Amino acid sequence: MPGSDHPIPPFPPPLDLDAYSEATRRALYNLTVSVYFLGPDAPPYTADEAGLVVFWAFDRWYTAWQPIPDPEEGFLPPALRWTVLRITTEPEAPLGVMFHDC
Repeated sequence: MPGSDHPIPPFPPPLDLDAYSEATRRALYNLTVSVYFLGPDAPPYTADEAGLVVFWAFDRWYTAWQPIPDPEEGFLPPALRWTVLRITTEPEAPLGVMFHDC
C-alpha cells in the first residue's frame, strides 16, 4: 500500500520445509498438481489416476507418482515406472519451491 511502512507479504507465503505438517504436505501436493498435471503440457491423466503422493522422509519432502503409459508405447522399464522428485525451498522461484530428480 503506498505510504505504508508495512511490507506486503509474499503470496503464497513461504513454506517451512524443515519439519512435517499436514498443511505443508497439502500445499506441496497442490503445487505439484499445478506444475505437473495442469496446463497444455499436462499428461492425459489426473494426479489421482497416477497415484500422486507427497511425503516426508529422512527430514526431506518428496513427491511421487506412477505415469500411466500409453498402450501404444508398450512396456515401461522399471526406472520409468515412477517419477520421484525431492522438493526444496527456493525463494527466488515463482512458486517458492524447486523440484529435483532423485
